[in-house]
Amino acid sequence: MKLHKFFTIIAAIFLLINCLPLFSFAQEGEPDIKTQAQEHRSLGGRFHHEGKLEEAEREYKKSIELDPLVPQVHQELGALYDDMGKYDDGVIELKKALDLDAKFVEAYINLGVIYYHQANRDDSTAAFKKAIELEPKSTAAHLNLGVILMDSKKYEDAAVEFNKVLETDPKNNEAKVNLALLSFYQGKTDEAKTALENVLKATPDFYQAYLNLGVILISENKLDDAQAQIKKALEINANSAEAHYNMGFILYKQGKIEDAIDEFLKANDSRPSMVEPHINLGTIYIQQGRMDEAEAELNKAKDVAPGNPDVHVNLGSFYIRKGNYDKALEDLKAALAIDSKNVPALINIGIAYKNLKDYNESLKSLNTALAIEPQNSAIYYNLGNLYALKGDKDKAIENYQMYLKLSPKADDAETINAKIKELQKKKK
Repeated sequence: MKLHKFFTIIAAIFLLINCLPLFSFAQEGEPDIKTQAQEHRSLGGRFHHEGKLEEAEREYKKSIELDPLVPQVHQELGALYDDMGKYDDGVIELKKALDLDAKFVEAYINLGVIYYHQANRDDSTAAFKKAIELEPKSTAAHLNLGVILMDSKKYEDAAVEFNKVLETDPKNNEAKVNLALLSFYQGKTDEAKTALENVLKATPDFYQAYLNLGVILISENKLDDAQAQIKKALEINANSAEAHYNMGFILYKQGKIEDAIDEFLKANDSRPSMVEPHINLGTIYIQQGRMDEAEAELNKAKDVAPGNPDVHVNLGSFYIRKGNYDKALEDLKAALAIDSKNVPALINIGIAYKNLKDYNESLKSLNTALAIEPQNSAIYYNLGNLYALKGDKDKAIENYQMYLKLSPKADDAETINAKIKELQKKKK
């Protein structure tokens, strides 16, 4: 299992929560129950802003109990559930808001965000497009739709959405940061850096620009420079889950494992619904032999994001390590149900079946992976192992050699060369 790196798209997928007054006053003749409901709603908004999520949930529920026909409260509770990782509950509340007001743009945007976090891109895209249909100049809807298009590598379409934001709001830093990330994803690293530096010249406290500069520097393995940028982001926003997460990744790469653990835990504290810190904590705990803690973290990731195939792949890999191959196959097949072309899932299924001595199923899964990614060296490595077990020396040698051709500097290159020589001797 490898540590999962998260290239955070800071400026885009985000929730809209109505700004609320701290106190409200009943109009003449208005029933007092509405005043009470509004006060609970206001407290819910305050607690949410302060990060007191359970208290916020309690207040919103009290408001709804008193006055269930206010769509904004359902929308705000839905947004809260997204932050809490209670995605199904969030969808329910947002749909209630839309039942009460079918033209509620913010509810569609928040619904799109939750679908995105559930790895449901089709429904997420549809929700953002509906918001744009209702409000063509909605910067939030265009930004979020742009992110989905960027994730799907539809870079030109994503740029169109971000530029629409700038047409409405020429100073919108979120759009500028995302356009910089588009340049980065297209290999225009210097252009991306310049764009982010220009954002910081105009807005020195825009921490997302520091954060994404740090991410780009991580990709270049300039860890000290990346760390300096992430530190600046944290000086401005000490509660940024993405900043703590990327700081943890840097510290891990620097060999400062306990410090990395602390940062991943801070990321989880800042945003309980963020899945990547749980995956990385699980990976570190496996490396440290803390298997029970590793399993707990990976299952937390599954609770937070059951629709994320990477979560199931990591759990499947974990259960293979523990020798629980049937349980591994459950999670790995769940990953394939979400993403039928998930190569890591297919490789691990091949490994699980090989260990169960079901060589035909193992070969079937590995060949499916090979058809998707014919240049993936890990597939040839596992095919080599499988054919060696089956006694097919020629095919074992052929696949081991292809593995070395694609990964000539692999850590186990010497071991694989020794295996090839041993197989060649047995052929004589």
